[in-house]
Amino acid sequence: VGQTIDYLRENKDLPEEFLEIFIVDSNFKPIGTVPSSKVLRTSRETKMNTIMREMPVLIPVNMDKEEVGHVFENYNLFSAGVVNKDNKLVGMITGDDVFTVLKEEAEEDVLRLAGVGDEEITDTVLKKTKRRFTWLLLNLFTALIATWVISIFGATIEQMVALAFLMPIVASMGGNAGMQTLAVTIRAIASKEISSSNINNIITKEFIIGVLNGIIFAFITGAIVHLWFKDMNLTI
Repeated sequence: VGQTIDYLRENKDLPEEFLEIFIVDSNFKPIGTVPSSKVLRTSRETKMNTIMREMPVLIPVNMDKEEVGHVFENYNLFSAGVVNKDNKLVGMITGDDVFTVLKEEAEEDVLRLAGVGDEEITDTVLKKTKRRFTWLLLNLFTALIATWVISIFGATIEQMVALAFLMPIVASMGGNAGMQTLAVTIRAIASKEISSSNINNIITKEFIIGVLNGIIFAFITGAIVHLWFKDMNLTI
């Protein structure tokens, strides 16, 4: 411990702040860590390998930054060693670094939810237009499908004008239900909770949730419409 403290004081190439000291073997392969606070509280004669703790996980140098964030979250890490393909220590990642990454990923998820991708404020008008076009085109087609479904009941709407007042309810409830499913799905994708093994189960579950909510709110809306218009045919 004494040699470690002297080394930390004399070496000018070390990071200004660090929470843990990584212990490596003769081949520079990490074997454990010691919190810097524990080093300061331990007598100088104590061997570092007697107070070190095993590392729960090491970060490969080529691991995706988003995956690194999930590793830190799953293991509640403050810092982690980075190793190359030979499992030799080449650096470290701190919680501050991961916080920045998670913040960036959260911003990207919000942008994807809005259909604008990684758009920057400095992008040109043409570039922004192209980025938003595909999502808006998809929305146009879904809106046309909804319009087509409504047109099927055009004759009924003409006979019962009150239905026109209720159409915004259908559009609003459908849109909100879709946004809820989309938000939950994007969050699950971001947190790696969706995989090929459970995708069918998730789709089935969301479908059942949609059907159940549809039935429940159909009865609620029907009751309100009946009290409002006093018309059983309209209620049905």
